[in-house]
Amino acid sequence: QRFARVTTPPIDPLREGVVMGLEMTVGKRHDLALAPSEELADVLTVATPVLNAAQLGEIRAAKPTATVSTLYPIAAGPDGLRRAVEELCAQAEQAVRDGAEAVLLSDFREGGRTADLTFVPPLLAVGAVHHHLIRAGLRMRASILVETAQAWSTHHIACLVGYGASAVHPYMLWSAVRFLYESDKSAKMREQGKLNDISLRASLVNTRKALEAGVLKILSKIGISLLSSYHGAQIFEAIGIGDQLVETAFRGTPSRVGGLTPPELAEEVAEWHATAFGGAAPPERLLNYGFVKFYAKKEHHENTPPMSKMLHKALDSYEAGDWDKGRDQYKLFNDAVAAAPPATLRDMLEMVSDREPISIDEVEPVEAIMRRFATGGMSLGALSREAHETLAMGVNRAGARSNSGEGGEDEARWTAVSDSDDHGNSPSWPHLKGLQDGDIASSKIKQVASGRFGVTPAYLMSAEQIEIKIAQGAKPGEGGQLPGAKVNAYIASIRACKEGVMLISPPPHHDIYSIEDLAQLIHDLKSANRAARVSVKLVSEVGVGVVAAGVAKAKADHIVISGGDGGTGAAAWTGIKHAGLPWELGLAEAHQTLVLNRLRSRIVLQSDGQLKTGRDVTIAALLGAEEFGFATTPLIALGCIMMRKCHLNTCPVGIATQDPELRAKFAGKPEHVVNFFFHLAEEVRGHMASMGFRSIEEMVGRADMLRVDDAHLNEKTRLLDFGPILTPAASLAPGEPQINTMGQDHFSREATGLDSILDLDLVEAAAPALESATPVSIERPLNNLNRAVGAILSNEVSKRYGGAGLPDGTINVLLRGHTGQSFGFSLAKGVRLEVQGDANDGCGKGLSGGQIVVYPGAELLAFLLSASLACPSLALRPTLYVFSMLMPLSLAFSPALFNPHAFEPRAALQDAREWLSWLADADSSTGWLSGHRRLCAKKTSTHLQAMLLPSKEQLLALPLLLAASEAMAPYGWSLSPHLLLLALDPAPPLALLTLLAMRRVAGLCYRGAACSSEDPNPLTAGVLVGACLAAEAAAVAHACPALPTAHWVSLLAARYFCTRTCANTFAYAYELAPPCGEGVLGAGPVQLLASAGRQTVIGYHMLGDVVLGAAMQLPLLIVALVPCVAGLHLRFLFNTTGSGLDASLKTQSLGRQSLQRSLEQYSHSRSNSHATSPVTSRSGSRVGTPERGSRVGSRGPDRGYRSRSGSDASFHDEAAQRLVAHTNDDPPSPRDAGPPDRLFTPPSTDERPLMNHSASKGRSRRKR
Repeated sequence: QRFARVTTPPIDPLREGVVMGLEMTVGKRHDLALAPSEELADVLTVATPVLNAAQLGEIRAAKPTATVSTLYPIAAGPDGLRRAVEELCAQAEQAVRDGAEAVLLSDFREGGRTADLTFVPPLLAVGAVHHHLIRAGLRMRASILVETAQAWSTHHIACLVGYGASAVHPYMLWSAVRFLYESDKSAKMREQGKLNDISLRASLVNTRKALEAGVLKILSKIGISLLSSYHGAQIFEAIGIGDQLVETAFRGTPSRVGGLTPPELAEEVAEWHATAFGGAAPPERLLNYGFVKFYAKKEHHENTPPMSKMLHKALDSYEAGDWDKGRDQYKLFNDAVAAAPPATLRDMLEMVSDREPISIDEVEPVEAIMRRFATGGMSLGALSREAHETLAMGVNRAGARSNSGEGGEDEARWTAVSDSDDHGNSPSWPHLKGLQDGDIASSKIKQVASGRFGVTPAYLMSAEQIEIKIAQGAKPGEGGQLPGAKVNAYIASIRACKEGVMLISPPPHHDIYSIEDLAQLIHDLKSANRAARVSVKLVSEVGVGVVAAGVAKAKADHIVISGGDGGTGAAAWTGIKHAGLPWELGLAEAHQTLVLNRLRSRIVLQSDGQLKTGRDVTIAALLGAEEFGFATTPLIALGCIMMRKCHLNTCPVGIATQDPELRAKFAGKPEHVVNFFFHLAEEVRGHMASMGFRSIEEMVGRADMLRVDDAHLNEKTRLLDFGPILTPAASLAPGEPQINTMGQDHFSREATGLDSILDLDLVEAAAPALESATPVSIERPLNNLNRAVGAILSNEVSKRYGGAGLPDGTINVLLRGHTGQSFGFSLAKGVRLEVQGDANDGCGKGLSGGQIVVYPGAELLAFLLSASLACPSLALRPTLYVFSMLMPLSLAFSPALFNPHAFEPRAALQDAREWLSWLADADSSTGWLSGHRRLCAKKTSTHLQAMLLPSKEQLLALPLLLAASEAMAPYGWSLSPHLLLLALDPAPPLALLTLLAMRRVAGLCYRGAACSSEDPNPLTAGVLVGACLAAEAAAVAHACPALPTAHWVSLLAARYFCTRTCANTFAYAYELAPPCGEGVLGAGPVQLLASAGRQTVIGYHMLGDVVLGAAMQLPLLIVALVPCVAGLHLRFLFNTTGSGLDASLKTQSLGRQSLQRSLEQYSHSRSNSHATSPVTSRSGSRVGTPERGSRVGSRGPDRGYRSRSGSDASFHDEAAQRLVAHTNDDPPSPRDAGPPDRLFTPPSTDERPLMNHSASKGRSRRKR
């Protein structure tokens, strides 16, 4: 299974499950561009892809279904499979040509299978038929169904659907469930209470639910919400499948190393066939082949209990001081690993060299090699406290780096042991054994996962490397999971959560949805700890090299390429088997891509995933890794016996459990890890000496030193092509470095665009607080080039005061302006950031006790008020004005709204008492308005008081003016927006009154000229427009003298330009706007649009508002205009206006009478459409107008889909009718001729219109 990475994040199936669905359709599919009809919409919907026999029978009854058997004679031999597939495809094609709308590929046979028949693997059959029908041009005419005994897991269902099947009937799975339920053993266990006493039906339902949940999890890994989108998408990568099979059934699927051919696959199928019919009698029950859990003499596993015991004996011998015996035991362990059947790609490679061997004394020392070792991200919680701390101490003692995993870390671990005795015991660490003074349990690598459990400034400060976990090798595309039974009080205290509650990290990071987002998080973490490397963990998959290149450009210092073979403390068994590929493929691709793109020198590359021996480390280095990660094997060194009960909290050796009794059995010591790493490094040194390398750096990327080992190949593996792995990166880009040689640039002027970092200035200004906790206050300007402000300051606080931080309000910072991204990232306790202005994305990300206050400054409030006065739209003007008035009132009465941390309950109570007393004294001179003034004066600045505190007369005049303007609007005598200034200025200057009068007269004259049948004189129009602009600019300057005049003049000019170029276009679009009933867009937006349109030419208002709102950065304007713009149906607009905006430049206008008549026709057609408007639904039935609150194209209660194309076709028909009505009175404009081309072709004259209002008056609604 392919999985999402940085650029296409996965979905969280738990928290986002509402957007996911498993519905599929069965039947003939049609071109969506065709006009909808009942025949074209005749499809069958199934709620789940997992069918039982009864449901399959219903499909057969509803749709013409042809059954094609996938059985063929086993006597046909190895070539019989190929011929069977060809015959299968031919039969399926003929069935579709004969009218079948569903093709059932079935390996079921009445009476059971016989020894002379074998089967085509169902995935091969589905893929082959799918691609064959595509090549024949018939794929849309039929669905593919599968009836098979070979599907029983979630991966099987996902593969079949992913390669073309619409539904699957796993008949043997249902039989197996019935067999197990009815067995004597199960019945006895139900009686004893060891199994839930449920019915057989409930067991079958649970099985289906488990499969469906697993399929949803697979969809979520790749970020797909609907199974119908996953259908036929082939989002898989093959390993071990050859080109011939890929071309036959899996065309387009990556298969980088080749593999199986049809004859080899036929032989493998024959082997399975022999297990059923090779003996005297078939087995009585299904066999367990050990695919999931290790069983002796069953499926081979890389880690087994016998191998674990060998390693334990070697390490125990070292502990006892018998080094010779330890070396012998370690050699036995190594030999056992080498003698195991080839299970990985590296098992089939051997190391060669073009150099002379050297003495091992010339090779770099063990200590230098061990510094390149690291452990995997295993969290405290998944592991017991004893195991986690012992592992960290052992790794640190060896000079390597341990990984905290997600979940935080106890600050006590950051202090070294100083009180150990001769027996390795320490009073400070009574639960650990084998300690020495100087041991420290701090993890040098701190992981930041999607859940961000325990991620604090102190946690980040204590790291030498911070790892961003994009994916986990054992289960890529899934989030971390900690069962509730493992969340004890200690774990909960570190993770800041509740005891006993299951913790599941969402698969996607909430702040990473693109490579740019990842770059921002890297910058955030680097700011939180400038001394630490920032690492990104990726998982091997095709294309990981491109992602690695993006990560390098995002300025990560370190990249981990993890293999898909890793272990996990808690995951569904089906979730760890079929996602993620061997690290050999991912490492080679990442190294080659980085070298080819000249990025390798910036990055340290690490690989992990079941590394066990020095040979594994050496091969990883030759393929491009500089550092090496280990997880399972160090746990084995500490005592793990591979019971595979990590998720059950029942680990018998106390490693993966939080049960106090089991934890007491933990016997691991730090020296076990040290000894393992020591022997591992010694083995690596031996390989290096034999190959002539003196250091790891010399051998990194030397893939030419590897070749295929023919002695370890068999009939299947001989078909593999190792070329993609063994291509030396140096041959792709000669002369490019193969190792990390330089650091990333994070904070220079070239990297940030800043001459100085604001945070460094804050650190310097806050020196008294940092040194002695003396409160300080700092004021600075701010712009959005400063990202992650507060992170460096928090890091300095954590260095000195740890996780406790400073007392609240110790460092008070007032910033004025606009924040950059991630403002206040991981802000420490005691730091208070107050912003007068606005914030950007990621504000308060990782807030850790600090305080962030963001509220609008005086400039923004004044700006909103002035915008309400200058807004050209009558409908939006009062909205803006009220909004600007409510802002200071909210600031006055509810400080908690914009300034929550400054809210004082006592002061609020006092304000309430004063307000009540003022209300009670309303008849006196201190009435409610005076009380309002006093309270606002108390809470706001002088500038705000002058701008935002109206008098009683002003408050009374404002609604009267607005009402008068609305009443006179239909008659063309609406009030100028700037007459509102009179309401706010009881004594306006005579010059202002003169300017306003000129503006009014000029506007009316120009409108009269524009609405006449002839074009206005250009000189006259220019003079009038100039007078309008001058008066308007002067009025605005009077209202807001602080704002630059050039700014307003440019806005007015832009608005005028849009008016002149687009007015006729929008007016025409408004006249021909389609009926928008309440059930579609609601009456409110239509009335709003009509009100704006009656006042003057609609282009003046619509385009003026859009330009004004965009230029002033007022999202409120844009949001308010969205329903209006939607009501215009812009798609129709730009297809029915001839040459578009060029035609609108011509001065031919619509007469006022024609416009009024069109509005009347609009209202009439709207009432008709609201009464009866039949639409064709996807289910084929006729439905009426959607109910209020629904929308065309939305999913209804039946989970079907309404047609969008039907409304489009009727839209053209209705528009044509009104176009005819218009042309009867006025000369047609060039745009009346219709569009040269359309996005949706209207129905031809011989077709019945789908939405004909005149013909549908007598029709009644029909239920869906």
